[in-house]
Order: sequence, then C-alpha cells, then structure tokens
Amino acid sequence: MKRLVTLLVMVVAPAVLLQSEFSVLYAQAVTFNQTPTGFVWPIGTGSFPFTCGTWLGTDGTLPNPRPDDPRCYDFRTTECRPDGCYHIGFDMLVTQGTYPPVFAISRGVVEHISRNGWGSGNVGLFVRHTFDDDSEFLALYGHIRTSLREGDYVSGGVEFARIGPYSRDHLHLGILPPSTPIPDTNLGRMPNRDWDATNGFEDPVDWITTLSPKCTNGTSQRYRPSGRPAVHPDGSLLTVAGSVPPTVYVLQNGQKRGIPTPERLRELYGPGRGFDFTDIIIVEQDELNQYPTGAPVPVSEPIFDSGLCEPAGRLIQQDGREEISIVTGDCIRRPFGLGQAFLRLGYSTCNVWQIFDYSDPIYTVGPPITQ
Repeated sequence: MKRLVTLLVMVVAPAVLLQSEFSVLYAQAVTFNQTPTGFVWPIGTGSFPFTCGTWLGTDGTLPNPRPDDPRCYDFRTTECRPDGCYHIGFDMLVTQGTYPPVFAISRGVVEHISRNGWGSGNVGLFVRHTFDDDSEFLALYGHIRTSLREGDYVSGGVEFARIGPYSRDHLHLGILPPSTPIPDTNLGRMPNRDWDATNGFEDPVDWITTLSPKCTNGTSQRYRPSGRPAVHPDGSLLTVAGSVPPTVYVLQNGQKRGIPTPERLRELYGPGRGFDFTDIIIVEQDELNQYPTGAPVPVSEPIFDSGLCEPAGRLIQQDGREEISIVTGDCIRRPFGLGQAFLRLGYSTCNVWQIFDYSDPIYTVGPPITQ
C-alpha cells in the first residue's frame, strides 16, 4: 500500500468576509490546486501574470541613480514598484478590488506578523512550514488582511487571509530558507545600490515548484460550521495545540480515547496497521470537550478489528475515482460529500491511500461527510 499525492479539481467556496476586519470565519474557501511538487498555490491558481513584481525584478535604473540615498522612491513605474528598487519576492496579481482568499501553501504555524509597509490595514505574515526532509522554512505572505495571531496554525489549501487593498492588488510571496532569521527591514524590496543582495530571501516560485512539503494533516481550529465546533468522524486522530501533557486521541463510537505512547500509535490496530504524527489533526479544546471520554487505548494491546479492511482513520480512494472516504469502523467507510469538508476538517490529500476496489473487500458505506 502506498501513499500518493492525490490532486482533485479546484473547489473554492465563498468565504464570509467582514469588511471592517477582513476576518476569516467558518466558511473558509479551499483549493486543491497544487504545484507539481505538492505545495498549494497561495492564490488558488498557478496562472497569474509574470510581468509585475517578479523575483529580482528592477525598475530599469540599475545602478541606483542616487547612490547616496538608500531609499526607494515613492513614485511608481510600469514594473509595479517604487523607482530605485529591485524585488526580493514574487507578486501574484489579482483582479483589482476583489480581495480574494489567500491559501496556506502547506500546514504551518504563524511565526511573526509584520505590520508596516504593506498598505493601510494590511500585514505581512511569516508562517513556518516544513519540507519533506523535516527542515523548516518561513513563507512571507504580504499585503493581506487576517485575524490570525502568532502561534496559530494554518492548513494547506485552506483560506487563512484575504488580499487587502493596495495601489495594485496582489499577494507578495517571499521565502526565507531554513535557519534564516527574519530581517528587521527590507522584507519585500532592496535599494538598487545593494544589487543583487536578497536579504536572505530566495525565489519563492522556484522553491514551491521544485521542492516538496512534508506530508501532514492540518488543523480545523478555525472551522466553525454554523458558529459551533467542528465534528470529526470516527477513526480521526486529534490533539490540541499546546496541551500539557500532549495527548493524542482516537475517535471511536463518538468517544475520544487517549493513545498512551507513540509506539501504540504506530501499531494502533496491530503491526502495519497504525499511524504516525503526520496523520494527527490539531483541533480546538472546545471541540475535544464535546466528545465523551472513553477508556484509554491499552499500552500492550491494539484496538481489535477483523483486519480485512484498512483500519479506522485511514483515508482511502479507489483507483480512477475522485471520491475520498475515511474508514470509520471495521470495513465501514464514509465518503467526503464535499471537497470543502475534507480540507476544512484538516485532512490532507497526501495522506490518502489508493486501493484497487471499494468492493474487494466490501466496505459498508456510511453517510457522507458534508459539514
């Protein structure tokens, strides 16, 4: 059995937007549109103009016409940036005045919020993401509006912000490689006299199209259907960020059962029938509280099932079909009726297992997941 990155059609749901705060509420937009290596395109598409705000794009006046003045000047050129500067990120242009959603390129955690230089009411958000070799890097999402705070988690493909108003509306994407500190200044551009220093940044489009993210489930912390906590199906593996002591739970018959050790997690239903930390979804405490507490999973014994089908909690997809299901019991599966529900609940397509046929062995089909 092999995990595959499964690309589905792009699904974007209308997001609820408070114009006063640009807050992202429970009806978050989602997208399955990924780069060839598995990162999500942060504006939901890889089709955008490459004519403005490109990596190391200049105003055409190199060297700096005023070498004694390190500042960029405040009049605009056709290159969409102040004269006297070059660009150390990539600007992804959007239709003016529409303020579309911004999607996390993969699961991550907010590291820092830059509040100056991104336009009135806008911010630059540094999010720490992880490559498939477990090294961490920072992505800078600039000219956005969001209610996220430092320490909040984001999920790949799920909206966490909106592009804010600017003289030319766009998302500025920047990448700081592993172990690179956040600079104090010059987060998006550099004065021409410093050509071609990048202040630690690298070409973001090159990075997300040639390198791969760590495969991991995400978070449902900000998903509040009808203003209430989300509800996950049986088999899901859940934890609360920052919980002391940290505990992972499996949902079984609507109850949460604590998993005592990493070793038991890896063999939750027996040898070769377990999970790892990339399968765990981060939830809010109030969601966890709504599940009654069941008996902890024994240290010495796996959860019993027949072993005929994939274990509960496994995300499965029949070859040649778009529908994804989660196994919720012994040979019972529940399909995700909406792509939005799959991502908003914190699941990831890279954790989907391909199976030959849903009828071999026969899975009983439960109600679709549409929340």
